[in-house]
Amino acid sequence: MKMKSICTIIWLVFVATTVVAQETAVSDIIAENTTLSSDGYEVTLTLALSNQVPYRVFTLDSPRRLLIDFPQVDFSAMPVDLAAAVPEVENLRWGVYELGKMRLVVDLSGPYVIKFAEMTQNNTALLSITLARSDAVTFRHNAEAHLGNLLDFNRLEPVVAGAVGLPLIAIDAGHGGDDAGAIRDNVIEKKLTLVAAFSLRHALLETGRYRVLMTRQADIFVPLVERTRLARASHADIFLSLHANTVTRGNASGTSVFTQSTEASDDEAATRAAFENRSDIIAGAALQGEDDQIATVLLAMAQRETNSRSTLFADILAARLLTILEQGVRSRRKSADFRVLRAVDMPSVLIEMGFMSNEQDLANMLSFDWRQSANQVIIDSLDEWFILTK
Repeated sequence: MKMKSICTIIWLVFVATTVVAQETAVSDIIAENTTLSSDGYEVTLTLALSNQVPYRVFTLDSPRRLLIDFPQVDFSAMPVDLAAAVPEVENLRWGVYELGKMRLVVDLSGPYVIKFAEMTQNNTALLSITLARSDAVTFRHNAEAHLGNLLDFNRLEPVVAGAVGLPLIAIDAGHGGDDAGAIRDNVIEKKLTLVAAFSLRHALLETGRYRVLMTRQADIFVPLVERTRLARASHADIFLSLHANTVTRGNASGTSVFTQSTEASDDEAATRAAFENRSDIIAGAALQGEDDQIATVLLAMAQRETNSRSTLFADILAARLLTILEQGVRSRRKSADFRVLRAVDMPSVLIEMGFMSNEQDLANMLSFDWRQSANQVIIDSLDEWFILTK
C-alpha cells in the first residue's frame, strides 16, 4: 500500500474514532439515588445512572466478590462511604478494566449469591441488585459456572430517537465486544460498523421523517437473536444490519445486499452467512432449539410475507447503491441463512458495505464523504420502499 494511502487511512480511522467518542452516550452515576443496604439476610445495591446502559452482573470466588460491568459509565460521583454501615460488604472499588469498559467490584465478607438484578427507567435509570445469604459451596458453584455472566439486555428497554409516530428504523452495527469481525490493516470491523451505524442514525434523524433504534451504541457484545428482539420490542418497521466483507484470495470489491433464505444464492453467500452466524459461538451465547421454533408451518408462512417485503427493499437498495460506486464495481444482491435476519414479522436486510480486503473499498468505508453518500442512498431507498408498501 502506498504511503499516501496509509496516511489517509490512519487519518480517517482517527476521525471515525472521534465521531464515535462524541456520539456514544456515556452514563453518569447519580450520587443521591445510589444506595447500599442490608436487612441481615439480603443485601441490596441500587445504582442510579443518568441513562440506561447494558450491564453484566456475576460473582467470583477467592476472594468472594460481585462484579458489575458496563460499556461506559462515569463513576466520579460515586459515594465513597456506601459500605460503611453494611457489614456484608467490605469495600467497593471501580475503574477501567478494558478500553471503553468500566467495572464495579463489591468485595463481600461472606457467601452471598445473586438473587435479583434489574434495570428500570423513570427520571433516571436504576440498576437494582439483590444478594441473598448462601453457603460456600453454592457460592463457589455459581462463580465457577458464571451464572448471570451475560449482559442483561432482556431487562434493558430499547432507546428510540425521533418523533413519536414516525416509521422506526432499527440499525444493527455488526459484531462488537468479544466478536471483532474481520480485521484488515489494523481496521476492525466491529468499530467500522459502529461508526457507520452512528453516521446513518444521524442522517436518518436529520430528515425528520424517521425514528431510529440502534441495537448497540458501544463496543459490547449483543447476541444475534437479542438484536432482533430489541428491534421487535420497539415495533421497528425495518431492520438494517451493517457489516463489512473481506476475502483472503483475489481482489473482490463493491457492496452486497443480503436477504434471508434457507438456501444461499451462491457459495460465497453461504460462506459469509456462516462467518456472521458464528458471533454467538465466539461469545459463548449460542442458543439451542432456535431452529426448531422457526421450522413450524405458521412461522414459515409469516416468514414468506416478511421476506417479500425484505426482498423489495433489498432490490431497491442494491440498484441505487450502484450510483455511489466506482465505475466497474458492482452492487450484489444475494441471499443466505443469516440468523440475525430471521425475524418472521419484521423486514430485515444485511448490508455488506464493501470489502475490507480491497484498498479502495476500505478507504471508502473510512471516508466521511462516502458514508454520507451511502446514507443518502439508504434514505432514498427507504423513502421509495415506504411509498410502495403503504
